[in-house]
Amino acid sequence: MRIFDNKKHISIDIGASEIKIIEGKATKKNIVIQNAYTLKIPKNLYSDGMILSMDQLSYLLKTSLKDNKIMSNMATVVVNSSNIITREISLPKVSDGEIESILKYQAEDFIPIEPQDYIFQYIHLGRVFDDGVEKLNLLLLAIPKTIIESHLNLINNIGLKPKVMDFQGHAIGKLFNYNDMFNETNLIKGKAIASVDMGYDNTKVNIILNGVLKVSRVVNTGFSHLIKDIQKKVDRNEEEILDIIKDIDLLEEVNFLDSENTFVIDSINEVLSIVFDGIDMVIKYYNTRDRDNEIDYIILQGGLSNIHGLETRFKRFFNINAIKLHSFDRIKSDEDMGAYSNAVAGLIRLDEVQR
Repeated sequence: MRIFDNKKHISIDIGASEIKIIEGKATKKNIVIQNAYTLKIPKNLYSDGMILSMDQLSYLLKTSLKDNKIMSNMATVVVNSSNIITREISLPKVSDGEIESILKYQAEDFIPIEPQDYIFQYIHLGRVFDDGVEKLNLLLLAIPKTIIESHLNLINNIGLKPKVMDFQGHAIGKLFNYNDMFNETNLIKGKAIASVDMGYDNTKVNIILNGVLKVSRVVNTGFSHLIKDIQKKVDRNEEEILDIIKDIDLLEEVNFLDSENTFVIDSINEVLSIVFDGIDMVIKYYNTRDRDNEIDYIILQGGLSNIHGLETRFKRFFNINAIKLHSFDRIKSDEDMGAYSNAVAGLIRLDEVQR
């Protein structure tokens, strides 16, 4: 594994309603986060990996970096989008140069898209044997060129030097690979972990085994869908609804709640039903890939993960130990890793990612 040099760098995790920015330094033993903050942004600036207003987003980011005294000039940006296509593929045992040549001329054989509109990357998943023949197992990523170009332009616009643009699923895989434990006592090595990041636009599901990303999918339901559903039932703005949700306990008896809280819990249950079904499909896909596959932990991240009682609801539905992410053993920071994990992961570099 190769991480940044012993200098401070910036990592930016962009979402539809807020941006997480961290400034940190990698040492031989750990990563030290020296500055971290969240920038709230209007809902019409960014959606599903697409920058909708370059000028306004650039202005807000540049101003926030100055206000928060961020001094580094080298930045990584972590992105995710339902428009990023992932496929697990097998190829003959060839060199990395030959893999690049195969993808250059045969990418459309693996993913039915116009290859000239995408940048292809791949992650080594290991080796498999098919009828006694050794093959390479790869996770192929097809990223729209428009997403890459717009984010690199954004970094240039705010006066920073773009170090790399990282795919969120791959970034989370690196983070678990880099660490030995999460939440102080939970071991990572040898465990299959389903990382569930419940964000504003959607829910990201990444399955990681021994620090290697195995499956990455997006469930197109997130916090915004919950807000809209609640607003159909109660006359409240988004901030007021967020305050109500903070006091909700999903394990509390509905009979003892007032009508407004009952409406909110009903909406949460409806949205969770959709999210659970989407996650269940991803887990079942992973389990059917190999008869020995079995998820050890579901790790909860993102905005929806803060709802009281959510861990128990996950445990009951999936019959898998579900834990809200708080910390990693090799990340030195006072911040909640459930919120900043994607940005922290952007500081880690792996040699497996090929361009």
